[in-house]
Amino acid sequence: MPASRLSIRPARAVPGLLSLTLGLVLALQPAAGQAADVTFTGSVGSAITLSDNIDLDPKGRESSGLVWTQDADIALRALGARSDIAVNGNVKLDTTLADENSVELRPALFALGQTELLDGFLVMDGGLSWQRLPITPSARLSAATGFDREETAQVVNLTLSPTLRARLGDDTRGELRYRYARNFIGSDAVSETELNQQVAVVQIGSQLHPFRFTLTGEHTDANMLAGDEDLRMLSGSLRSEYALTRSTALIGVLGYDSIGGRALESGKDGPFAAVGLRYRPTPRTELEASVGRRFGQLDVQALARTDLTRRIRAVASYSSFLELPLDAGSGGDLIIDPESGRIVNAITRLPLSFSLPGLDLEEAASLTNRFDAVLVGDFGRTTATVGGRWQSRDFARKPDERTASILLRLDRKLSERLGVSLEGNVRRTVSADSPDPSVSLLLRTTLTYEFGRSLFGYAALVRTQGFSDTAADRYRENAVVFGLRMAF
Repeated sequence: MPASRLSIRPARAVPGLLSLTLGLVLALQPAAGQAADVTFTGSVGSAITLSDNIDLDPKGRESSGLVWTQDADIALRALGARSDIAVNGNVKLDTTLADENSVELRPALFALGQTELLDGFLVMDGGLSWQRLPITPSARLSAATGFDREETAQVVNLTLSPTLRARLGDDTRGELRYRYARNFIGSDAVSETELNQQVAVVQIGSQLHPFRFTLTGEHTDANMLAGDEDLRMLSGSLRSEYALTRSTALIGVLGYDSIGGRALESGKDGPFAAVGLRYRPTPRTELEASVGRRFGQLDVQALARTDLTRRIRAVASYSSFLELPLDAGSGGDLIIDPESGRIVNAITRLPLSFSLPGLDLEEAASLTNRFDAVLVGDFGRTTATVGGRWQSRDFARKPDERTASILLRLDRKLSERLGVSLEGNVRRTVSADSPDPSVSLLLRTTLTYEFGRSLFGYAALVRTQGFSDTAADRYRENAVVFGLRMAF
C-alpha cells in the first residue's frame, strides 16, 4: 500500500481526519515551533456477502440474505519533536437485505497520542477508541458482520492521563499521574463506567548500583453509572530489584490493598507479596516471572518473548489481575510501535487486524487469569500467525466465565499479482450458570488479485458454525464474498 510523507507546521498537523478520532483528546499536537512528520496510508472498498443463514438461526429456520459493505481503512502517524500520535483502524457501513432490511455502522477505530507540554516535566497521554463489541461472551460469529448483530453494541472509550515527572536527586525520580477514563455504550444491556485514578511513583536506583526500588501508591474510583457495583481501591507497594548480572535480576514485591464498594467479594483486600526473576540476555529475548498472593488468590505474572529463529517470533504471557469494567474494550493494552508507526498490542506486538478473540464487554469488575500465546512466522512469500487465549473471570455477583479461543492466519503469495489466505477462528465459552459450553467456528479462504498498483479484487468462501447441546444455539452459515479495494 503506497505511503505519502510530508513535513507540516504543527498548527495544521492533522486536519479533519484526526479531529474525527482525537477531538476529545486535549492538546495532543506538536509543541509550538516544531514540525511534525506525518505518514498516512488508506484504502476504500466495497464488498457483497451472500449468506444462506444471515440471521444465524438454528436448522430448519435458516433464511438467506445479502450484505453490501462499504468501508474505509486508515493508518496515520504524526511524529513531532515532543509528540507522537497514531490513528489506525477502519469503519464499515453494512446494508443488510434480508427478511428485515437494516443499515448499521461497524467501526474499529483507535487513536493514541502523547505530547510533552513542558519539557521533561508535564506529559499528556490520551486515547480514543470506537468499535462494535459483543455484549455476551458467547456471541455467535458471523461471516458478514463479524459477530451476530443482535449481540453487539457500539462502544466509545475515552482516556486522558496527564503526568508530572521530576528528578528528586541524582538517583531518584518521581511521577504523579492522573487517569480519567469513560465509556459510552449504545445498549441498555450494559452499564457505562467512569474511572478516576491517581498514581504516585518514586524510583530509586542507577545503572551503577545493583539495587533498584520502586514505591507506588494508587487510588482508584470506578463508578458504574447505572448500577451499584462500584469499586474504590487504595493500594501501596514496594518493588525491589537486585541485579545479579547485566542480564539477570531478582524481583521482590510487598504491598497492601484496601478495597471498598460492591464490585468484589469481601475479604479480597489485605497484604500481598511476590518474588520473581527477570532475564534479558539479548535485546530480542525477554523472560520475566513472579509468583505470590494477592486478592485472596495465587498471583502469577509471567512473560516470555523471543525470536526462535530469524523468521519465527514467539510470545507467551500469563497474568492474574483485577479487571475493571471498561478494561476489556478500552484499548488500554495498545501502544504505538516505534518501527512501523502502527498501533499494536503491547505484549504480542500484533496489529489491530489480528486481535485475539474472546473479549466481550463487561459491566462488572472481575478477578481475571489470562494466558496468551502467539507464534509468528515470516517465510518470504508465506506469512503465518497463530494466537491462542485462555482466560477465567471471577465475578462477585454474576456467573463466572471461562473462555478459550484460537486464531489462525496464513497468507501466501502465489504470484506477483495473485495471493491466497486462510483464516480460522474458534471460541469456546462456559458460564457458571450454564454447564453447556458454547463453541463458535469461523473458517475463511480468500483469493486476492492485484489489478494495478492500487486496485485489488478478492473473493472468499466463509463457513461459520455454532456447536451446543441446546438445539436453539446450534447454527450453520455458508457465505461467499466478492469485493474491490483501492489503496491510496
